[in-house]
Amino acid sequence: MYAVRSAFARSRFFENLDPGWKAAIIAHYGVFAMPEYVATFGEARMGRFGRAAAWRNMALFGTLDEIRHGQLQFSFPHALLNKEPRLEWMPLAYRGMDGVLELFGQAARPVEPQAVLAKVRAAHHAFLARCSLNAVAA
Repeated sequence: MYAVRSAFARSRFFENLDPGWKAAIIAHYGVFAMPEYVATFGEARMGRFGRAAAWRNMALFGTLDEIRHGQLQFSFPHALLNKEPRLEWMPLAYRGMDGVLELFGQAARPVEPQAVLAKVRAAHHAFLARCSLNAVAA
């Protein structure tokens, strides 16, 4: 996965795409990343509460597979951030929603959207730094 991701990040494939295809890729990573991640919870519940040992075993393999799918959906757009900054909205949206809701609840009125965005982006980059995901391979 890492070899394909780094080769894809180094290639000129993304820059040469038609703008419609770029928009489709951005939408794809925004829409499908979280359902792939959330599918792990259903599989894990089946792994815990399945009626037979074979069911539980297969559900745990399914959990691992869904984790892999989720990682791919978050990893590939992260490798392209230096070429397309709009790919950043997807992880910001999912990781930052709790922070946004908290900020809106505590903020004085009227709320400044740029200030909220800056705080959510700072929290997101701090999270990536803690996970050693802040360096984009070029």
